Amino acid sequence: MDFLIHNVIIPMFLIGSALSKLDGFIGDAGAKIIYSAIEKTVDSPEKSKIDKVVGDCFDSCFGSNKGAFGFILHVFLITQVCFLSLLSIYTYNNKGLFEQFASVGFLRQFLFQGFLVVYIINFLMYSYYPRLKNKLDTANATSTGYLLFQMFLLNAALFILLTVFIHVVFYYLGWSGHTSLVSIIHSVRNVLLPAISFNSLSGVYLYSLMVSIFPFFLIIFIRLLISSESFSARVMTYLNWLNFKTNPVRAITLLFTVFVGIFCLFLSLMLLVFNSN
Repeated sequence: MDFLIHNVIIPMFLIGSALSKLDGFIGDAGAKIIYSAIEKTVDSPEKSKIDKVVGDCFDSCFGSNKGAFGFILHVFLITQVCFLSLLSIYTYNNKGLFEQFASVGFLRQFLFQGFLVVYIINFLMYSYYPRLKNKLDTANATSTGYLLFQMFLLNAALFILLTVFIHVVFYYLGWSGHTSLVSIIHSVRNVLLPAISFNSLSGVYLYSLMVSIFPFFLIIFIRLLISSESFSARVMTYLNWLNFKTNPVRAITLLFTVFVGIFCLFLSLMLLVFNSN
């Protein structure tokens, strides 16, 4: 039970908390528009315009026709918002965190292993958006769902690789407490399991990446509504049970939160198997 609490329930709570303010930003009028648009998408997917509207919005921010500076700025802003949201949750339970910023070593770790890693991964993921859009245009419901899981897995893999890379760089620069490169590899589990249960600052980095995926989740979710009648029917049943009509964003956020919980359970079990071997 303790394993489930730390590796599933806590991650779901964190993601839900980080995205909980979306309802306030959208307001009642925006909620009605979103509900109406998604309801029409389910009833008449061939006439749906919400897919195009959301796609055009993403194109304006992250499309291939966007200038380099504009793209870099938009990725920086979304990284900053996600990063600060999770940092706010973390500092609530770790009151002395800000005092540690006076330490050069802590500040170095926070900026390079933290914000820089998150930004690089977000940059790579949003750079992939034009290709993702092309794949979605020809994907069926099964392959669309697979793309979503693939995106989570790719984020986790990049996070692990870049974290190890930063530790290696710190080791060669004499900024690390590791005694060898082998010890860095063996410390991966000791870094990730506390991160998944949000018991270390690495949890801020990991979950800010998860929150950053939410826009992609929204695009894929809408595409699934359009491409699969059976999926649409099941989703609307669940969403209506979650009071979808009055709080559509909250209902979709809950679905995303459940998906994150399942993924964190999968990742935690993989790490346990890795450690046992």
